[in-house]
Amino acid sequence: MRLCPQLHDKTLHDTVANCKQLFDTVNRENFGLNFEASHLILQESKPRGGEALRVLSDKVFTICVQNYRKAEGSSVAVLPGDPEGVNFGEIFDVAREIGFDGFVTHMSGSYPDLDNLTVCKSYVAALRSLMR
Repeated sequence: MRLCPQLHDKTLHDTVANCKQLFDTVNRENFGLNFEASHLILQESKPRGGEALRVLSDKVFTICVQNYRKAEGSSVAVLPGDPEGVNFGEIFDVAREIGFDGFVTHMSGSYPDLDNLTVCKSYVAALRSLMR
């Protein structure tokens, strides 16, 4: 069994440095991370994106695909391709580079102006082009 909390702001594993420290503290081979890039954007943490994935690569068990951008003291869910959100092309390029072969999960936010089917189709189209 593996345990992999999601990289998430305002937790013990909210930055690359804090993740590495937590890995050292727990010091278990089966303890890793569900890498989620948008939370690094929300807290303006560096490194982020592909570089963060590269640094944490030996402990990334899953990659979560969701997209947010920073907005006046808050966050807004955005669809794949939003220039202020996650660059999923970069994430998937690095995932291939590091030999990632784990699960990719999708968890989208709430989009008040879009129905769930439209959101799902947007993610399916984006992921289809990235998972080659």
